[in-house]
Amino acid sequence: MTLERRPSHALARIRHELAHLGERPEPASRRILPALADYLVSDHAGAYALSPVEHGNELEFYHFQGDGFPEWIPSFANALRRHPRGFLQFDPMRPEPAQRNRVCNLPVARVRAAVGTGPWASEPAAHHRMLLRFDQLRTLICDGPVLVAWVGVVRPQAYDPALERRLRRLIPLLRDRLVLDERLGIGAGAAAALAVAMERLSDAAYVMSPGGGVVHANAAGAAHLSAVPDLREELRRCTGRAEPGLTVHRLRAPGLPPYALAVRRTPPEPATARARALAAQLRLTPRQAQVLQGVARGASNKTIAVELGCAEISVERHVTALLARTGCPGRSALAARVWAER
Repeated sequence: MTLERRPSHALARIRHELAHLGERPEPASRRILPALADYLVSDHAGAYALSPVEHGNELEFYHFQGDGFPEWIPSFANALRRHPRGFLQFDPMRPEPAQRNRVCNLPVARVRAAVGTGPWASEPAAHHRMLLRFDQLRTLICDGPVLVAWVGVVRPQAYDPALERRLRRLIPLLRDRLVLDERLGIGAGAAAALAVAMERLSDAAYVMSPGGGVVHANAAGAAHLSAVPDLREELRRCTGRAEPGLTVHRLRAPGLPPYALAVRRTPPEPATARARALAAQLRLTPRQAQVLQGVARGASNKTIAVELGCAEISVERHVTALLARTGCPGRSALAARVWAER
């Protein structure tokens, strides 16, 4: 395996992924792995974090690039629970100061010695087979004394000083991004909770970065981004000043940049026209079509019931029927389906 693998291109990709999360809140530690493997000339790259539990540690998250990793995750996780200390020559919760945010080049012979003489020697063979095949080049990204994530690559060949220098160059970028994610709570669990909460909104909703970029959009918001050409610029402007039809809530916390939640009220006329088009396509009943129009413009069941002069439970039943008819998982996805109509 040669050193040349377009390192400048891979580095640019890593920088981009660390600076932008995109429209869905995927952890940066996962997004960077393909480019990290290219940059460090490896076929396997990974990142994981740990959480302390009684009598051991749990994997908080794990992301891996390359074949062979999934098969050894269960035995790896079990070993973590049984052996919280002496984990391949570092404390998985509080590494020594000399190990924090530093490059570590672990030849396979050193790995074999650590595994063969340490508490992991009696563990099942699945992760042993993986560990004992590869040299490791990794860093322990830390926030002060606390380990935020193990980030590294493995391959059968030795890693030379040039690749060590490449990883060393990345450490400040990795530390800034992953520590920020840790403090913002942009991990897998928090991202899932954020997505569920925002999908409860029928209106288009966006989490905006301080620079005006879209960090996360619910289904209705993503549909609006596709349907409204100038919406990104409108959202970018709203982080600096009020915009008609947009409600902006500032999200502030000590030590964090000012993010914002922007909710875009759906204009009634375009929503009604698109809802009518979908109703005709699906051959909905007149009442279902009226309820669909209300959902498309972001009205609650109670509001729709008042407008139609019926009981709220009736609206709920119509919404349930609409979700079943369209195959949409929720109101936000149903509104997005309406906005996908041309």
